[in-house]
Amino acid sequence: MKLNRLVLTLATVLGMTAVSALAADIDGKWKGQLPGRDGNMREISFDFKASGTTLTGSMQGFREEVPISDGKVENGSLQFKVAMNMGGTPMVMNYQGNLAGSELKMKMASENSPRSVEFQLKKQ
Repeated sequence: MKLNRLVLTLATVLGMTAVSALAADIDGKWKGQLPGRDGNMREISFDFKASGTTLTGSMQGFREEVPISDGKVENGSLQFKVAMNMGGTPMVMNYQGNLAGSELKMKMASENSPRSVEFQLKKQ
């Protein structure tokens, strides 16, 4: 019985350590380029802060800084939303990504469109 508790406690501590390590890896400024509708590349950057599995931060690009919402980070993957106003039209973009060292492989899609765009971010 005591051995089972010890194993469970150790597994819990190791799991919390892994989440903390991922949070430390994701925290900070990330930059990249995103293809626009016109085909030209646009600079985009994100500031991320993870606390456990909760991800907060902001996106800079598209002429303004916008907070991210509904952010989650777990097992090297992250997801969040960004609500913007594009020429008077409200738009919500969904982002998903996977951490690979100092690089994030991202995918962005509008809630109103099946089209998605893939891009990469590098930690600054």
